[in-house]
Amino acid sequence: MRSQNAGGGAHAHSGSAAPDDNAGHGGHVGANAWTAMTDPKQCAELKAELKLAKDTAAKYPTVADAEAAGWEMVTPYVDGIAAHYMKFSIVDSTFQIDEPEMLLYDGTRQESRIVGLSYYLLHEGDAEPSQGFTGPNDHFHRHVGLCTKDGVVVGDSTTTEEDCTARGGKKAKGDKGWMAHAWVVPGCESPWGVFSGASPVLERSLAAASGTNEGGCSASSVRDRYQLDSPA
Repeated sequence: MRSQNAGGGAHAHSGSAAPDDNAGHGGHVGANAWTAMTDPKQCAELKAELKLAKDTAAKYPTVADAEAAGWEMVTPYVDGIAAHYMKFSIVDSTFQIDEPEMLLYDGTRQESRIVGLSYYLLHEGDAEPSQGFTGPNDHFHRHVGLCTKDGVVVGDSTTTEEDCTARGGKKAKGDKGWMAHAWVVPGCESPWGVFSGASPVLERSLAAASGTNEGGCSASSVRDRYQLDSPA
């Protein structure tokens, strides 16, 4: 399914430059601002889109499932944003809800569990893409100048050329690659918003239990703080 907003549609962004990398979080550390949606049709569309994203994530519960389907690790686990697995064969300039270019996991073991999705678009210019979920609340960011080695990120954009070389890597420009997260996995909902650039649920305790927990971010030590287990 290609989003109805692939050409803009009901999806609106300001047209201003989107944040670039900030210690790996795309400049979005903290709560994601949310603009109220009052159009019933748009609300219904967004609800259906989020369900499709959730159902898509459920198809790849573990790293083993992702790798079997063609995704490969491009980052280790990083607090706030998890471990990223990318399927390079589907990277293009079109936003498609049921084909996320990246799957996010609570670690890099074969049994590590999915925590979210990330959409990665190729897009020219400094204004973020107009494609995306219905409404104005999902935003794209870039990671410009990452240090990569053999296709895996080994340093964020603050890594110097000298340090990157010492790690055996090269600085990647990355200005045409735009990323947007969707925290749609049950139990891993971000307290900062479904489209937040990072999630406080993804911390050290979760990573330490990767591959041995029940999934759904059940091992995160901040569940009580954010009342993630309270009845809705």
